[in-house]
Amino acid sequence: VRKRRMTTHVSNSRSDGEILLVPYPGEGNTKETCWSEPPGSNFMVRGETYLVDNKKIPSKETYLEILTCEFAAIDSNVTIETMAGASRSTAEYLAKEARAKGVEPTPLFVVTFLVPGYVLSWYCQKREGAGPDPILDPMWDKFYNEDDDKYRNERLKILPGVSDGIWIVKKTVGKKPAIAARAVNCSWNRGGNYLEVVYDVSTSYVGNKIFSVVKGYAKKITIDLSFLIQGNSRKELPERILCAARFHQMDLDKIPVLQQ
Repeated sequence: VRKRRMTTHVSNSRSDGEILLVPYPGEGNTKETCWSEPPGSNFMVRGETYLVDNKKIPSKETYLEILTCEFAAIDSNVTIETMAGASRSTAEYLAKEARAKGVEPTPLFVVTFLVPGYVLSWYCQKREGAGPDPILDPMWDKFYNEDDDKYRNERLKILPGVSDGIWIVKKTVGKKPAIAARAVNCSWNRGGNYLEVVYDVSTSYVGNKIFSVVKGYAKKITIDLSFLIQGNSRKELPERILCAARFHQMDLDKIPVLQQ
């Protein structure tokens, strides 16, 4: 399933499909309130000799490709534990679509952020036509398939960045990688065709402050969020970006409210 096919199909029971964020450029060729995938080479990762010289290098192409993004406003009394596991979700739709064609559903990796007043998710799958990666393939297999949340929490690292925006936002967001589960509450959900990580940014004082600044300038900035599995040994280097999403000049007044 290619992301160009993912713009209108979802009939999520909580949103009637309106929470799907359009790919860049958006409807009417607009470059606002939409998403894209930045190149993996935009991000610096641990190089092959990092354990000796601390050198970082541009990443290879992202390991996973993004199929679609969802973004919605939420009321303060709404509790969200999963997006991928919700009734009539994107994950459910893709599973039904695959089975209707007589094939097994493609395994999905879903990233969900809960920030004050909003929920953001994106759905990924292994990049089509990509060759083997002798370094990342075994790490990804362990990360995705084993029932070991501890390993996932200790290894999944976020690399943020503001690719276009004013100085104060760039300084606040920064570019420093971090193990996200050490800073905010994190939970994992697994379904028949997906593995989902949910980060609750509202549980972090620092995370709330960063989001407050980002929210104030959302219409004027383009922000990147990328993830990778941290390499801790020579056989796990160089690192490679798993997935990366770019959000363009988000007009939060246009984000639909999630209906449950």
